Amino acid sequence: MMQRRWVLLLVLVAGMGVGAALHKYSDLGRGYAEDREQEQLAKQVLDLQNTSRAFTSIAKLVGPSVVGISLQRHATLDQDDPMAWFFGQMQQGKQVSLGTGVVVSPDGYILTNNHVVEGGAAAEIRVILADARELPGIVVGTDPDTDLAVVKIAEQGQRAARLGNSDEVEVGEWVVAIGNPFGLSQTVTSGIVSAKGRSNVGVAQYEGFLQTDAAINPGNSGGPLVNLKGEVIGITTAILSRSGGYQGIGFAIPINRAKYVMKKLIESGKVKRGFLGFVGSDLDANLVDWVNHYYQRELRDVGELCKLLRVREPKGTFVVRVEDGSPAARAGIKEGDLIVGFGGQEVKNYQELRDAIAAADVGAKVPVKVLRDGKEELVNATLGQRPRTRK
Repeated sequence: MMQRRWVLLLVLVAGMGVGAALHKYSDLGRGYAEDREQEQLAKQVLDLQNTSRAFTSIAKLVGPSVVGISLQRHATLDQDDPMAWFFGQMQQGKQVSLGTGVVVSPDGYILTNNHVVEGGAAAEIRVILADARELPGIVVGTDPDTDLAVVKIAEQGQRAARLGNSDEVEVGEWVVAIGNPFGLSQTVTSGIVSAKGRSNVGVAQYEGFLQTDAAINPGNSGGPLVNLKGEVIGITTAILSRSGGYQGIGFAIPINRAKYVMKKLIESGKVKRGFLGFVGSDLDANLVDWVNHYYQRELRDVGELCKLLRVREPKGTFVVRVEDGSPAARAGIKEGDLIVGFGGQEVKNYQELRDAIAAADVGAKVPVKVLRDGKEELVNATLGQRPRTRK
């Protein structure tokens, strides 16, 4: 009987020990889970801090390369307009328009928008450096077709911004815009790349813009759009707005196009572009409507248009009209042709083809692949020089 009692007592003591141990390990497990949660929260905070530091680093890296550009024309000062004085639009009898530029080489070349310096021959151009010094500037060359221009200052040794590769830009990536909105110098805003290849905006002949939701306002024009590597991937140019201010849709010229134009402007002060002389269209709903009207068809959609043209997908450029006596006419390109290749490269859409033609040398002989009556034909076109846009 006594032995049974001792056995029961030992079992009871052992059970209490196991329970205490389990309780202890439960507390340890709970503490471990809390530690893990705190570690995760700390990591998230660190990630946010690193992201924040990336933006501050970009501002420090690129900011010294961003300048203000002021065009001053003689005008009558309106003493009764306090807002004009407040925003700096009228100063000492001079009408002032403000924009932005970015230094692209240590020897004083600055890239900006054409509309920022338009009329600069009849005005005084002042370049406001990041350290607030003002220097005279001269217009090296302008290109209204892309809304780009190059300005130069005599002082050398300025920090030049690093230029990236806009072909590698992806929709959704973070970007930073730096400029002088409403004359507020060195303003930094951030956002993402909302879209690529935006055209038909009505700003320039050659568009294909990067779209961004980084805040852009009047005065930002000509400033850099920068990726998180600190590389300029675009030149901010325009906004889509009903109010005249920021509404979340801004456009920037891809830097690869800007580099090509900049090189030509520095070399000769102007850009000579290849010219074929035809009006084209993508294979889209607008072309379906045009074909139905012009050719008396009853196509219902782009799919039926592709069947009519004997292509599997809506790629290429449909030739709507060929100008008389143009290089296209002399090469034998006809209305109703579908251009599917240019210079040995596939043609995906009209904008891409226009850019390829414009980038080709004047006088160059270029093979053009067309689809006619369902059969591919190769013609050789000698490019002319595109007439310059007149405003």
